[in-house]
Amino acid sequence: MNDSKAKIPLTLAFSIALSLSSATAQTTPSFYQITVTSNQDTVQPDDRITLREAIELTNGTLNYSQLSELEKAQIKPSSSSSIQF
Repeated sequence: MNDSKAKIPLTLAFSIALSLSSATAQTTPSFYQITVTSNQDTVQPDDRITLREAIELTNGTLNYSQLSELEKAQIKPSSSSSIQF
């Protein structure tokens, strides 16, 4: 009987962690329609999207959360990722 009591908190903790992970995943798009608006070769939060930022965002090496609010406004969720000029 002691074993079953010990398993309940672990199961509950796993369920909560899984729920939080699902909620976070729903708020960030997986694919983007990205338009490059800068000829610079940088990755920095500003008001323009560089080709390097577009590639890194598409490859998953740059997180959407690392973009400035102005950059986020220029990127649209999509059914597949694409980079435009």
